[in-house]
Amino acid sequence: MKKVLLYENLTGNKLMDLLSFVDSKSDRMSITRFHYNGMLTIEEYNQMQMEFRSLLIEDIKQLRLNYIENKDGYRDRLRENYSLNTEEEEEDFFNDMLEDFCNTCKYEDFIDDKHERYSEETTDFLYVKVTRCTPVTIGPVCELCFFTLGETYKKIISNIQKLFEMPYYIKNNKFEDLALYNGERKVLAICSHEGFALMDLDDDEYEEFSKLDISHDIRN
Repeated sequence: MKKVLLYENLTGNKLMDLLSFVDSKSDRMSITRFHYNGMLTIEEYNQMQMEFRSLLIEDIKQLRLNYIENKDGYRDRLRENYSLNTEEEEEDFFNDMLEDFCNTCKYEDFIDDKHERYSEETTDFLYVKVTRCTPVTIGPVCELCFFTLGETYKKIISNIQKLFEMPYYIKNNKFEDLALYNGERKVLAICSHEGFALMDLDDDEYEEFSKLDISHDIRN
């Protein structure tokens, strides 16, 4: 499996070639509506926090490694900015980082119906998952809305002029970060704000993708 990264904000024929390639390999899509503050059951909240924590632990493991290796001066900057002088202070710093991020939202924030959860009556709509983990980001609470590749997908791709375009408008609702899947595998996941996209391609798909002559990197 090849992990492909795209940084070029594709337009025109290159964009259409990419979208034609990925939708031929995919069976569903998601788009993200950020800043959800509606109701959650305690079960939904606990599941959301558990998923967020597990991914955050992996991210912080990488930050710890960057600190040990002083990658791009990371250890030097932290020691200067946070006065980290002992191993105990370093350990406390990363442990506190984990807890602080996990505690940025409380269940009490989701007990009032301040925000109606997204729903659709179209035949391509599947379901909505309230989460802190999208295919490309972790952090703010959002609605990850899933569809088959039907009318909603056609409407999005008929209106975008560049790969990292945002927002997508669906009945006056703003979405971003289109992702396409084959089963659970991400064929394409776009991070509009940060200006990158990820692709998980098998060897045959990668060979076909390479013929599109689209600039990309391979992540180990």
